[in-house]
Order: sequence, then C-alpha cells, then structure tokens
Amino acid sequence: MGTKSLSNEERKKRKALVNRVVIDAGGVASVKQKLGISRQAVELWSRIPAEHVLKLEEICTKYDRHYMRPDVFGKFPGQHGKSA
Repeated sequence: MGTKSLSNEERKKRKALVNRVVIDAGGVASVKQKLGISRQAVELWSRIPAEHVLKLEEICTKYDRHYMRPDVFGKFPGQHGKSA
C-alpha cells in the first residue's frame, strides 16, 4: 500500500469487494482450504492479496483478476466481472 491514506468510504468499498469475492468463491472455509491459508488470514483481508488473485479467479464464477485488483491487472474495458 502506498503512503496515501484511504478514506473510510474507500476502505468500505475494498472490504465489500473482498466479501463479494469470498462469497462467490464458496465462503471463508472454502477459500482458506483452496488457498492453503488460515481462516484468520482470509478474514483479515482488507483487499485481495495479489498473490491469491489468479487462484481465486479459477474458483470464482463472477469475478476476474481485473475486478479483484485493477491496480495490479488493469481495468477490463467495459466489464466488471467474468463474461457469461
């Protein structure tokens, strides 16, 4: 994370994104098992860690890498998630 401080609104948006992705991936228990990390690690995410994005993209049905981390993978033009 950079030196720029996040507003409360931006923190809430990031946490909501994490929650949507985790739910789409089957919930915290499923994510922790598939990624080989602890439940606490998943629950502490304030954003999707870049090192887990590609694996989560395989697990998710709705969200892709561009949605999860546009700061790393760039914004996908014209879409917010996986195409149907």
